[in-house]
Amino acid sequence: MDVAVGKVAVSSTQRSVLHLPNLLTLYRIVLSPVFILVFSWSGSLWARVACLALVTSFLITDYLDGYFARKRKLVSDSGKLLDPLADKVCNFSIFLCFLVQGYAHVWMVAAIFYRDALVNLLRAFAAARNIIIGARVSGKVKTAIQGAAMTIILALLVWEKLPLSFVPPAEQVKLWSNWLMGAVAVITCLSLVDYLRANWHIVREM
Repeated sequence: MDVAVGKVAVSSTQRSVLHLPNLLTLYRIVLSPVFILVFSWSGSLWARVACLALVTSFLITDYLDGYFARKRKLVSDSGKLLDPLADKVCNFSIFLCFLVQGYAHVWMVAAIFYRDALVNLLRAFAAARNIIIGARVSGKVKTAIQGAAMTIILALLVWEKLPLSFVPPAEQVKLWSNWLMGAVAVITCLSLVDYLRANWHIVREM
């Protein structure tokens, strides 16, 4: 009887842990609209700090869901679908907010969108032929640069509102933000070129 109870307890624990990576992923999806709502009030310091805190939490949970999935061998089909969806929902929620407020130009956000759409199309086409396209270094660099740029831009927005003797003017912050987003767009496009070059044999069959 004691053994059976122990097994039930272990099984229950395993089930709860199994959901942890997916819960962290769902956190990013659910709170992305909250980011948009808070950013719409970004004229105030508290809203900008909240946006920076949200993005920081997105980046941390993005790392943790993969860490727990690998560490505890909890990689699942649902996780493989949810994680890239969460990345796209988070990133485009943030980038669209930057676009609306003038911290990015439309071509920058469009370049990022088209790159992701084309790489997803390539992966889907390959999967239909039982070919798995793994992550490339250029894709990991792109992800890191995007996360860093989002964090820096939001930190600049917070700095602009701080009661300090020197803060950058709003137009300067917008200029710096557009430079950063321009760099992100270029690096993102280079990542697309890398994926197409490395999988050109698949592209030619499309």
